[in-house]
Amino acid sequence: FFCEKMGGRHDYGPGAVEFWRACATLEPATFSIAWATAGVAVVCACAISAAHEAQLRRRQVTLRRQYYVSISAMARVFAVTCGLSLIAPRAWLLWHLLQKQYEAYVIASFGQLLFLLLSVSAMGSADEEEELPDQSKVGERIVATLAAQGARKHLAQPPLCCVLAPCLQPHYLEVRHLLWLLAGLRQFVYAMPTLAVLMLWASMVLEPEPTEKMSRVAVLVSKLSTLLALYCLFVLYRATHDVLHGWRTTAKFISIKLFLLIALVQEPVIEALIGHGDNDEETQCLRGSNRAHFWAMWLMAIETIGMAVLMRRAFPDEELDVDSRHERSGVLVELQLRSYFEGGASAETRVRAADKGAK
Repeated sequence: FFCEKMGGRHDYGPGAVEFWRACATLEPATFSIAWATAGVAVVCACAISAAHEAQLRRRQVTLRRQYYVSISAMARVFAVTCGLSLIAPRAWLLWHLLQKQYEAYVIASFGQLLFLLLSVSAMGSADEEEELPDQSKVGERIVATLAAQGARKHLAQPPLCCVLAPCLQPHYLEVRHLLWLLAGLRQFVYAMPTLAVLMLWASMVLEPEPTEKMSRVAVLVSKLSTLLALYCLFVLYRATHDVLHGWRTTAKFISIKLFLLIALVQEPVIEALIGHGDNDEETQCLRGSNRAHFWAMWLMAIETIGMAVLMRRAFPDEELDVDSRHERSGVLVELQLRSYFEGGASAETRVRAADKGAK
């Protein structure tokens, strides 16, 4: 997964100088075109992303603005790491792990953003009933807002439980469910850096055979962690879709996941096309998985232009002009939900909240 095995040692590919010399001798036209096109793509993606960030930073300083800035920077992070990997393929592992860690951070940030917007919408609707809604009741307001939509099969969502839809009964999304969703998103942020450090240590210290075994386990754990995070994000997205329709959450969700899903599919396809260890060393400056990694990063570098454009449209700076009086209610939304849960929110309370919201 991480590198080739050569005679009982790890082969991370040629160094930067050796790589450039070999390409200039063996495949000058192919790699010159690759570097030129990728360079243009990286510059364009960074320029679009940087201009978008400048527009966002001109708006009022709020927590929502910080989420917008952090999430929209993903295109720039991926563009730069792809470009650096193309210059020195031996560092592919480092930049690949950095991309995975930032992906985990963005997914968790988007989940937190949904909770923030949900708390803003819930407290904003309270203005119609009270002149000064109690900020300490944000947990109760969130539950009431979601319950007002009626009972649904909230947990029957991809990629884990969509096939169980016929077996599940409609239910209200309770506080404990929201806390579970937050925990499911947070575990992804912890799991990816932990696995990255563990595998870097193993590849440097252990022999190839035990490293390969650990790599298989790490890949399995990372896949399970990713599926759990995506499942929690899908549940949260579907549950809040109608309530947060005005915030264009569908466009935001697509801008984050579309290119990550494309990358997930195209990497094994490229590896299958190029093959492992079947290339002629005499005529190619990269071989096996190192060559597959290079072209996967090149293709992703081209795609970051589209990612930057979608991010700019999905997270427009005009949305930050919306009244943010209740945004402070979402800063500690998890603590407020936990306080409401441990305070003994009963089923009767949730039913009364649903009836009140329906009226």
